[in-house]
Amino acid sequence: MFPLDTIVNIAEVTCAVISLNSNITSEPTSLNVAEQLQHHSGLQIKDFGGVGGLKTIDVRSMGSHHTAIVYDGNLINNDQNGTVDLGQFNPETISSMQLNTTACSPAFKDASEYVFANVLKLNTSSLALVDSSRTSFQFQLGSWENVGVNVSHLKSSSLCAFNLNAKLSHVNGAYHFKKSLVHQIGGVNYTVWDTTGVRQNGEVLTAQLTSRFLSHIGELFFRGYFSSRGIPEPIVRNTWYSSQHQDDYDFSLSYKKNLTRVYNHLLRAKISYVGLHYENPDTTRKIVDIFYHQPSFRISYSGIYSSLSSAASVSHSCLLYDDNVQSRLSLIAGVSYNPFAWLALDLGCISNQYTGSIKTSRNSLTATITFSPQFDNNLVWASVKRSVRNPTLN
Repeated sequence: MFPLDTIVNIAEVTCAVISLNSNITSEPTSLNVAEQLQHHSGLQIKDFGGVGGLKTIDVRSMGSHHTAIVYDGNLINNDQNGTVDLGQFNPETISSMQLNTTACSPAFKDASEYVFANVLKLNTSSLALVDSSRTSFQFQLGSWENVGVNVSHLKSSSLCAFNLNAKLSHVNGAYHFKKSLVHQIGGVNYTVWDTTGVRQNGEVLTAQLTSRFLSHIGELFFRGYFSSRGIPEPIVRNTWYSSQHQDDYDFSLSYKKNLTRVYNHLLRAKISYVGLHYENPDTTRKIVDIFYHQPSFRISYSGIYSSLSSAASVSHSCLLYDDNVQSRLSLIAGVSYNPFAWLALDLGCISNQYTGSIKTSRNSLTATITFSPQFDNNLVWASVKRSVRNPTLN
């Protein structure tokens, strides 16, 4: 594990690495992954909405869409808004975090890491087939009535190993603020009124569950996340209460098998479901009650032989909302020969079908080609990318 903000030289390719050890990631004052990353140079955590708001990562002002979030070796994606909320990851389950460029990604990297400029890797604790048993309980208190309970259990033997981690937290988000109305008359400011208000409809309830099972036939990992939150109105509108509400669901089941013969192979398979329910029952505005469903599956392969490494993946996802269906098929292949060069190709097809009052359909092709040769310790990175985004809720 490297110290913070160090320059690490890997096979004569110099790249910046931010690495956190397990002592830092278990810091009790950090309620989510975003808080652990916001103090490091070279990256920016964008916080949309404060308590319970969306939190994304921005590396060297490139935008969050150029940074891949890889959780325990699996790419996290969201077709609904194209970004990943860092606030949904439980820091108690993460043993280490690493932010690096694709040029210095470690062995057995996922195929998607070839086509992103930066990769944030969130690694959970690994299991070992040894006799062990441990149970722990953690209780947290914070500002704005932030209460959290975390329970973890580990049981292992020489045949199999199992661990379970569950966390439940609640925060009301009812912090105080000052509001005043000032008029300027004849160049003089007069305070018409001022008061101290309390933020309304800002409570957030989250539940997280992770479980891992290890045996000689492979490793099975489950992750579940649920959040229910209110959406406060901007106080600049002089609206003190909002009835908007949003529920988020994220469930995934993944399988990993390491095949070691003459070559080193790693096979991963993942199925997941992401859901979002948004409602605004305010009769003074347009009443909204919409549910987004995103089922998906993904199969990936990584292989290493001497200085040659390769990776490939195929994934398919569907975004269902109202009477609309958006399907996405992606094929990624990458190969690298350290330390000379690496080449990657990402081909995707997006198919939209609108089955409402007007039935239409559209197919779009997305492609990404990256090439990075090295000449006399000078690294050149080039990329050509075509992407298609569809307007959604947020």
